[in-house]
Amino acid sequence: MNFDNYFRLLALIANEAHEVGGDTFLWLEQGYKKGAGPIWEAVEWRKTVLSPADVESAGGYLPIGYLRDEDETTRLSFFTVCFEVGPELHRLNILRTCEKYKQNHPIFQAKPALWNEVRRRSSEDEELELLSLRLFKQYEDSELFEFNGTNFILTRALRPTIVSWSKESFPSVPMFARFNPYRCQEDRIRLLEFAMLVPPNPRWWANTNLLRGQVDGGSFILQDCPCTRENQTQFWEFKIKGLRKLEISAKRENNLNLKMTLEELSVDGNGIVGRMIHLDSNCRPGTPADECLLNHLDLAINYYLDDSAKTRMTQKLSDGGRVVDASNRIHLFRIENIPLSSVLAYVDMFFESTILKKEWRDSQLGG
Repeated sequence: MNFDNYFRLLALIANEAHEVGGDTFLWLEQGYKKGAGPIWEAVEWRKTVLSPADVESAGGYLPIGYLRDEDETTRLSFFTVCFEVGPELHRLNILRTCEKYKQNHPIFQAKPALWNEVRRRSSEDEELELLSLRLFKQYEDSELFEFNGTNFILTRALRPTIVSWSKESFPSVPMFARFNPYRCQEDRIRLLEFAMLVPPNPRWWANTNLLRGQVDGGSFILQDCPCTRENQTQFWEFKIKGLRKLEISAKRENNLNLKMTLEELSVDGNGIVGRMIHLDSNCRPGTPADECLLNHLDLAINYYLDDSAKTRMTQKLSDGGRVVDASNRIHLFRIENIPLSSVLAYVDMFFESTILKKEWRDSQLGG
């Protein structure tokens, strides 16, 4: 085997791991223990070309326990293969996350009636990204949603608590969410989810006094810094989570429609992930925020890759112009007819950076 054949083998492994889903490290470990097949071949060959840099990169992972009964060289090679499968598997996961729903997806094969619950804009411009939540029952604030005896799973990009909080706060409004089109199950095996504080009851913008044709917005940038006791949160968000900036644009159109877009950008390998909130309302200038109903509020994920990633980081939503199109994009959640004052709650639940959210909140409240 040479490196060309090895990388073809990695692509094959990534495709199979992508189809299987679940814990990739555990699946790769089980594949190696078979003593034959693509995973075993990749690990065995990689042992013959381990470099000092490979040993240094993989050495820190030895304590986590995979392949404990194997010798150290085998385990170093195993982790190196895992890391090298990662980028291709990540690319495939992005593509799957952004797929439009199709009637032959497993969830619709399992329950054909769900195809009628897919959100459509019109017969000419179908969205095919979200499912109505009206038939589902959420299990204990988790990612599991039961329908007719089968459990369906929210996309990993959407925190389950966003849905449970929305259903509790606005039980009678139209609501849609993104489910993994490939996964459904009879049992209730759930993912581990970090606990999240219930967001404060926001009282945001005393009124909606943005006049016809006006644009407002802001850009909040997370700076690099050394790790000290005082700035450990900033260090963690910048270095570990890759967070970079939060951008906001609000505009009152000539027809008085109020549009607002918020996007939090983070670095992910060679690409940029944008967590986006978009909303609009027909409320007139001066309407109190608690009385200003939104036509809709969407949560979406944008993936900017290659040149698009470079371009997006140089642009600002707050400038009021159009930014570069995402390489891949998918809606995760939609809710309608809720008050403008609830927007800050979705910012708290959906965006990742505590520092950038606080800077923006303080700028709105004059804090």
